[in-house]
Amino acid sequence: MHAWDYDPDLLMSEVQIAHMISTGDAPIYRFSFESGPPSTRTAEQARWELAARLEDERILTVDNAELQRLWDHHGRSTTRPRGDPADLRSRYGRDPYYRLSRDELFETAMRLPSARNVAIRVYEWEHARPQRFIREMQHWVRTLRKKLDEDFWSSRLSMLTEACEPGNLQLLSPRDHALTDLYAGRMMGGNSRLDRWGNRVVPTVAEEAAYDHAARAQDFIVPSGATMEPFPLTDIARVTEPVIAFDQRTLAELMAALHDDEWQAALASTPEAAAAWNRLTQRLNSQVDGYGMPTALHLPQL
Repeated sequence: MHAWDYDPDLLMSEVQIAHMISTGDAPIYRFSFESGPPSTRTAEQARWELAARLEDERILTVDNAELQRLWDHHGRSTTRPRGDPADLRSRYGRDPYYRLSRDELFETAMRLPSARNVAIRVYEWEHARPQRFIREMQHWVRTLRKKLDEDFWSSRLSMLTEACEPGNLQLLSPRDHALTDLYAGRMMGGNSRLDRWGNRVVPTVAEEAAYDHAARAQDFIVPSGATMEPFPLTDIARVTEPVIAFDQRTLAELMAALHDDEWQAALASTPEAAAAWNRLTQRLNSQVDGYGMPTALHLPQL
């Protein structure tokens, strides 16, 4: 990972791309600087920029005391990169952390009161492969992390489900994301959004439980006071079950990975996960059958 690499198509630096793939956080395309202290995300991304700039990956995980020692080791510098903030095809125009000096990055990473915060409006990635399933797999990796290599499996499963395949990515504003995908519109942060048919509001995650899917013929008043107008759902299966969006190649590679001895051994030693795992295998095995793929791909239940 090198701080100077920049992708002119994604309009993101290599650091930003690595951070996005590793954490699942949406990329930043609109931002402003404001008074501190820095938010958690601002501090985290300052660490990523520092780690790339100084080629020292320890910066990503160490505590503030160790950060201070690394700051002393690498030395002080108040020199900022120079560029044109109006040039939105340059890294200077797109990446707020690139604009900071080494000292400012350390101050931000340590969340010192003197450091500035980066206020952002994120844009969200939506793609042909189900982004929601990537988060589900990352939850499984966290559940089994004491039994397997968390970093390796998180990266492997994200790549298998094509989380980092640019051809499957579409960059949208939060509103457009909600218009494009009803379920993502509900789930992204639990905020009320427009739905994909242009209605006024979609229930938040908490409100969704109160919404009767069988009674769309009348308006639904969410607790916030907004009105959810009735609308047709012609693709309810797709938006509620991401597994069906996998093509056969992706599904086969995912099933093969989940047959791995290390993964299966981790499952076998985590009996409290058995019920959830069996539900997942039923969903995946059903999709294998739906495609008419070999039954040898079926995942075993616990």
